[in-house]
Amino acid sequence: MPKANDSSYGADSRKRRRESVSNGEEGSDSAREEGHRVPSTAKRPALELNHAKSIITARMPTKLLTSNWSLGTNRLLNRRHVQQLKKAFVQFSGPKRDPEEHHLKVLCKGAEVHRMRKQLGSQDGTKQAGGMPDFTKWADVNGPEQLELLAGQHRISALEEWVKEADLGEGELWWPCKFYDKDGISVEQNMKLRLNQRDVAQPDSHGDIWLHVVTAAAQKPEKFQGNACDITAEIEDTLELSCKSGIPVARLVTLWRNKIWKESVTQWCKTAVGRATFKIRLWSMMITCRTDDFWFSIFGQVLDTLAHLPGDAASYVQEEDWKQMSKCFGHGRSETQIRELFYPGRGSREVDQSCRRRANLLIMLDKEAYWQVYEHVVQREQTSFPHLHRILSLTDQDIKILRGVMNHVVDWLSDNRSKQCNKGDNNKPGLRVDMVAALQPVDEKKLQEAKGRVTTSFGELEGQSIAEAASIVIQQEVLEFNQTTRGCMETDSEKQNGPVFWTSSDGTWDRSSGRNGHD
Repeated sequence: MPKANDSSYGADSRKRRRESVSNGEEGSDSAREEGHRVPSTAKRPALELNHAKSIITARMPTKLLTSNWSLGTNRLLNRRHVQQLKKAFVQFSGPKRDPEEHHLKVLCKGAEVHRMRKQLGSQDGTKQAGGMPDFTKWADVNGPEQLELLAGQHRISALEEWVKEADLGEGELWWPCKFYDKDGISVEQNMKLRLNQRDVAQPDSHGDIWLHVVTAAAQKPEKFQGNACDITAEIEDTLELSCKSGIPVARLVTLWRNKIWKESVTQWCKTAVGRATFKIRLWSMMITCRTDDFWFSIFGQVLDTLAHLPGDAASYVQEEDWKQMSKCFGHGRSETQIRELFYPGRGSREVDQSCRRRANLLIMLDKEAYWQVYEHVVQREQTSFPHLHRILSLTDQDIKILRGVMNHVVDWLSDNRSKQCNKGDNNKPGLRVDMVAALQPVDEKKLQEAKGRVTTSFGELEGQSIAEAASIVIQQEVLEFNQTTRGCMETDSEKQNGPVFWTSSDGTWDRSSGRNGHD
């Protein structure tokens, strides 16, 4: 692909890409590259772009704030970031609350602030002796219901830990807050208050951004419809994503416009593991492979394991937890291995809840919940922990190789490839579809044998014929082999010891080539 500063990368090429995108087509990879986003020539949607104005800034007890959101889903607490903030509080003899950029944002009702002003005798909003209104008695005036904290949950958690460790008392549990009238702002303004831009210590991840888009679309279903160019402009406006944000919005739109991948990414990002691991560029490259079943089988197995672990595993299992468990367990393990991970140093000795647990594993759980997860993994040998890092470490070149390998296998098995798909079609059929006709000789016995050779569990593959199921499994076998040998196939013997292509009951299939023996 030519570079942007290449003299051959001329006006004609740029014009063709603009026309392709504005017509709603996927276009070439170059039209989607970060840093080469195609500008919209369409009229941008009329949105309320102004920011919400706070009605007052006041001192507020932190116990009256909740990080549970009424619009969308707040990101999970990052314990490492909390520890960093607490360390800073200790180093500087307390938190720096005064700078305006450190103030928290909360939602309230305008009438509640009016009652507090009246109670303080400062209906005009004049400042108190301490420099700002003191809303310590908020609960006495407006009741005990907590206010929605839009930004600042890490500061609050760090403050609570610092106060407890320093034994300073409840009087230190307060923070200046900017109050916003939830009945006086638009949905767009409400959304913007929840964003964490790149200039903050913990900017929104790609998973956070995806869920912001999902939330905005749920509030106004007419949002993010139409062609790629219009959707790109509307997402940029809604989430304030400029070209400097570093977010590949055009690639995000590619995912959004593919119905199957849109649903998959949404389910994935609703888990802590998924929200942390989702990367827009990588996922958009997966689409280009047209091997959806391969990716979805891995994601589905992760989601299935999380669904069956005790409690709300989708929330408490973090990316680092999954990395440790998949490295130790994968698709099989002994009880000794499990015990060593959860209770290091115990070896073959018996363990109970009182034993020393691994310090950096499942840190959101107390010792009883931690023990329940341990027992669950011991008692259910079928519980699988796929190696997500093999996917997350894929480069663009790796994915192109995967796509090339699968194309080559389909060429081997099929003499009648489907006609070339329209590049503008954002919901193309999988490559494996062209293998179905060639796999008609496969019987149930061979299918079950093949399923036993792959690490991913497929269940019953309901609604699929044997040939269709076979196309899914052979794709899985080929790509799993490619994954596990990536960069390691150096000797001739390794190159020859590839996946076992299938042999039909009449012996007409050749292991070495995968093609019909009569060809």
